[in-house]
Amino acid sequence: MNWAEISAIAACIGVSAAIFFQIKNLKQTRLSNSAKMVLDCVAIFDSSEWLDHRSRFAKMLLDNRTGIDPRRDTPVLEFFEELAYMTRRGVLDTGMVWNSFFWVIEHYYPAVTAPPNLLEKARKESGSRTLYRELIWLHKELCIVCAREEGSAQYRPPTDDEIKQFLEDEVHLSTTSY
Repeated sequence: MNWAEISAIAACIGVSAAIFFQIKNLKQTRLSNSAKMVLDCVAIFDSSEWLDHRSRFAKMLLDNRTGIDPRRDTPVLEFFEELAYMTRRGVLDTGMVWNSFFWVIEHYYPAVTAPPNLLEKARKESGSRTLYRELIWLHKELCIVCAREEGSAQYRPPTDDEIKQFLEDEVHLSTTSY
């Protein structure tokens, strides 16, 4: 082997190592950005404004569920839809979203999809098959993550009583009275 061949091999090894570390760095940056964005979403969702939204929505689900039109003034569902879209696109890490939001999603989702399914009703009335499709996707994905995290073959959804208790607790989050 001559020095030119050794030099070429060394250069290839150096370039390969640089590419490997660049890819690793990009993955870490993406994860770090996702963590920041998820924490920002948590801060928004737990702000006094959003506690009021959550409280109002939970009260509507308990008191007049069939009177809710998810196409209008349902900021909680809209928030979940945005969160879901960013997760499906890979902007947010699915595990981080599960860790920070599944507790509320796993209770709100069945509250709006139990018969009559308010999301399906809104999709039918609007003629839009894509209305809340991201939330539907996210719920399915997070159920899979939950089962895996709990070491179970299958996800165990909350009972009707657990959902009702959750909604009653959400009602009391409000910082204003109505």
